[in-house]
Amino acid sequence: MTACEAFRHSLTVDTEACVGCAHCIRRCPTKALRIRSGRASLRKDWCVDCGECLKVCPVGAIYVQQDDFDRIFDFACRAVIFPAAFLGQFPETYSEAEIMAALRALGFTHAFPVEMSVGIIRERMAAEIAANADKPLVSSLCPAVVRLIQTKFPDLVDRIMTLRTPVETTAILSRRRLLAEGYAAAEIGIFYVTPCAAKVATGKEDRDGTRLVDGMLNLDSLYNRVCRILGSGRRALAPGAGDEILSCVSRRDMAWSLTSGEASAFGGRCLAVDGIDNVKDFLERTEATGELHEVDFLELRACNRGCMGGSLTPVNRFLAEQRLRSRLLSHPDGTDETTTPEERLAMRGNMRVGKVRPMTKLLYNGGIEEVLRSMDAAQRIRQSLPGLDCGACGSPTCESLSHDIVRGEALASDCIFAHIASEPDGGGDAMNRLERVWGCERFRRDPKKQG
Repeated sequence: MTACEAFRHSLTVDTEACVGCAHCIRRCPTKALRIRSGRASLRKDWCVDCGECLKVCPVGAIYVQQDDFDRIFDFACRAVIFPAAFLGQFPETYSEAEIMAALRALGFTHAFPVEMSVGIIRERMAAEIAANADKPLVSSLCPAVVRLIQTKFPDLVDRIMTLRTPVETTAILSRRRLLAEGYAAAEIGIFYVTPCAAKVATGKEDRDGTRLVDGMLNLDSLYNRVCRILGSGRRALAPGAGDEILSCVSRRDMAWSLTSGEASAFGGRCLAVDGIDNVKDFLERTEATGELHEVDFLELRACNRGCMGGSLTPVNRFLAEQRLRSRLLSHPDGTDETTTPEERLAMRGNMRVGKVRPMTKLLYNGGIEEVLRSMDAAQRIRQSLPGLDCGACGSPTCESLSHDIVRGEALASDCIFAHIASEPDGGGDAMNRLERVWGCERFRRDPKKQG
């Protein structure tokens, strides 16, 4: 099974809207994007759905597909599972009760905070971190990081914790509660509000194929719907299903998805790293030096400030985090009672998921000898390129172009600088102008060339 076949992807390029500005190809941390025929093209087998391309696209040509909101009305019992990041989008002039009331006005009959199950997960994680001798253990909370490790750091996949995430656990618990209320299984629809592309891409099913949620709603889209209701003054403040649960979630559990939310909950040497580039750099450096083994637990998040910086969060991440932390002052500062002893007992044997498998990003197909020949050819081509990483050729870097050429996906003449230099007169006046800016050494073949 290839990585592309194994991964579901949520990011889509609207080729009609794309203007070929190349912002996305420069930003992608896995070099999964190219410009072809004036439009962005995505290599899905290299994409980890981090959403960085979506964030930098100036025309909104990259988007995340979501389920039709009206699908919620296919069910008599309509439950929404929302993350704490959703609450952080709203100014404090709106209370949590008003936000919950707006969700009910939209048609939801029940609302469950994702973080209601964190207590169960935290207890299991603490036990595993304390017992683990093969350091470090890596959080599985961020699916973009899990995919990054699968494709770029396959030797670390065995370190990823094989416990359910809060979304998975809350989905199971909420369905259990709704069944206990007397709803038939076919009447229950559970919809998850996702703050990022990666969590959409993980799909609606459990890793064993069991249905967990019935639909995915983008956080920014639902935020706009709720804002319209709050702004219209339609605030039905009667308590509803979920209000009491939300108010009982502790401060530390509500902050679970923020940077250091997990790492601060455990003893020992725990590190929190946020931002996909920081995560990549950290893993590359510590893997090379062996320093990675000095850490007990790693909380790695693709987005800056954790889920507050998700690609589908409309409000500035720093402002949203401050808003959420202000809200948390009204939450209990200790052990919460959001789950019952019976629920905790039921989940005890249902917290384990299958091991994560490596899905190595392949630059070339073929046997080891063929791959080595291809890499050697790419290195020779790379030495003849200017190293400007300008993206004018449609590849994100000169190194990427050299690999594209070897794979037959690009031509050496796609580099405008190499093309000018290959002219019969050596580029003439055009080359003289380029050398005045970049220096003549830049356009000479050099095996030690950097950039």
